[in-house]
Amino acid sequence: FDDKVQVFGDVKELKKENEALKKELTQYQNDLGKQEAELAELQTLRDLYDLDEMYPDYKKTAARIFSVNSSGWFNEFYINKGLNDDVYEGCNVICDEGLLGIVVESYDDYAKVRAIIDDRANVTAEIGSAGYLCNVEGSLQNMDNGYLLATDIDKNAIVTEGDKVITSSVSDRYLYGITIGYVTSVEQDPNNLTQTAR
Repeated sequence: FDDKVQVFGDVKELKKENEALKKELTQYQNDLGKQEAELAELQTLRDLYDLDEMYPDYKKTAARIFSVNSSGWFNEFYINKGLNDDVYEGCNVICDEGLLGIVVESYDDYAKVRAIIDDRANVTAEIGSAGYLCNVEGSLQNMDNGYLLATDIDKNAIVTEGDKVITSSVSDRYLYGITIGYVTSVEQDPNNLTQTAR
């Protein structure tokens, strides 16, 4: 009987200790979740700072995407900034990879953006270190295959794999020098007057 009472007492103590440890574990998990969220926020702020440093001459404001069209593609989406934040129709939208799109509609506290992958998108661009003019055409089909086309490149232009494509200084819709992408391949067009790059 004494042995059983002793075991019962040990079990009672173990249960109490187990409850205390569970509470302590929950607290550690909460603290860890909070620290992970703070680290993610810090990384986001660092990325925004880096982006700000890449384009120092342009006025910028940070925004979040809050809605995407039902197709699942980001060819049109909504951001949580609008006229109240000086975000108006024609404003360029950038991300850490470069040009994302352009604002096509703006309201008091949100705006609609058309991405450069949209079939209706057209960006006057410069390609390579010599800045040859070209036209970057949006295409969901091509984007599905992982690229966009840079068309109407002069046949004598020297364009090679890895060349950077940026928004052109002659563009009337996009600010100059925003990265669009990098060349992965280039070929002569059948008309023998121009080239097309992916």
